[in-house]
Amino acid sequence: MRIIIDVTQLAGWQGKLTGIPRVMYEVCARYDVSDHEVHFLGWDEGRAKYWDLPFDSLYDKPSVIKDGQVASTPVTQDPEGVYKKNLLRFSKRSLKKISYSVKGTLTSQKKDYGFTFQRDDVFIVLWGEWASTAYRNMLKHAVTIAGVKLYQFSYDMLPLVTPQYSSHSTASMKQYSNDIYPLATRIIAISENTKSDVVQWLNDHDLHCPPIDVIRLGEDFSKLHDRKPDNVFFNKNQNFILCVGTIESRKNHTVLYYAYKLAQSRSATLPNLVIVGRKGWLTSDIYELMTNDPMTKDKFIFLHDAGDEELSWLYSHALFTVYPSHYEGWGLPIAESIAHGTPCIASNSSSMPEIAGSIIKYFTPTSTDECLDAIIYLLDKRHREKAKLALKRYKPTSWDETVDQIKDSIEGGND
Repeated sequence: MRIIIDVTQLAGWQGKLTGIPRVMYEVCARYDVSDHEVHFLGWDEGRAKYWDLPFDSLYDKPSVIKDGQVASTPVTQDPEGVYKKNLLRFSKRSLKKISYSVKGTLTSQKKDYGFTFQRDDVFIVLWGEWASTAYRNMLKHAVTIAGVKLYQFSYDMLPLVTPQYSSHSTASMKQYSNDIYPLATRIIAISENTKSDVVQWLNDHDLHCPPIDVIRLGEDFSKLHDRKPDNVFFNKNQNFILCVGTIESRKNHTVLYYAYKLAQSRSATLPNLVIVGRKGWLTSDIYELMTNDPMTKDKFIFLHDAGDEELSWLYSHALFTVYPSHYEGWGLPIAESIAHGTPCIASNSSSMPEIAGSIIKYFTPTSTDECLDAIIYLLDKRHREKAKLALKRYKPTSWDETVDQIKDSIEGGND
């Protein structure tokens, strides 16, 4: 059995691994050392073809996992030395607007997609080029003509369920979900909430809903050792609260800003809030508020490019973490915080209560009062120690276990 994994977005990723690219890397790293014949494919929109890439070319990492250990590995160049250049030019993450076109239509004739699919290949799509007509046609051909078994990952239905947070991708995800989801042998969802959203959307549009398996994402770090971030704030040994996640409207840093404003109006002193994340979609207004308001700007420390070792240090040294997102497919920073033994307060929306159940404290993401009350509650050392004891009931998930769940899903699809 051949395992084919689409790694397009990982190969084109720039900066530290977060979110979906982190999931992609951890999954691919484990398949790379498996006993299967594995091919990592990166889609080149300019050629409307795949590159078959060596794992070491996917992401410029200092180490990879070998037999459960972290081992130094040199990064190699991609075939012909042009894949990454083309990918960055043509991928959906490019800032340029791309006009997609397809020559011809699907027929029974053999298509040259840069890779020859074989019947019963296991084709794992860890993300997908939603906006590309050529890419969708390639997937249709792979399933209906070549006879591969498609395992489509679904992290969330954000652009369709809450389009106000990602209207730029609503149309493309709608087309992709309409064309590709019904063709999948199985859909692999990362939460029960995501599964429910997928089922609801497909049913609402009278589309076939394949079997959907729910896996749990890993929360362990592939690292050598913790490292303190290179920021003068951390040399002062001050207490801090941690918030991890891309800075964008959906992640709801707005409620944290107003919680700190509300605390000041009540003469309550809060520790500094360390915010780890890249700048994302619809973020300029809240970022301007948080970095320029003279009453609060010194309370917020932004780290836009923290690596795994720094992030692990931050989790281990924070008083607690806060995760106020409006909507998530999962909410990995919640699990990572708990895995480090650090209490977390989180939004009670979408998938987030699935992660830790009653072990942690929640608040309504639209309520500044509830958010502030939860923060003040954990600032009490007695409550914080009680929260740490509760975390002992939590069973963390490793990335090895995540990949085992993926393999179980594939075995179920091959029955």
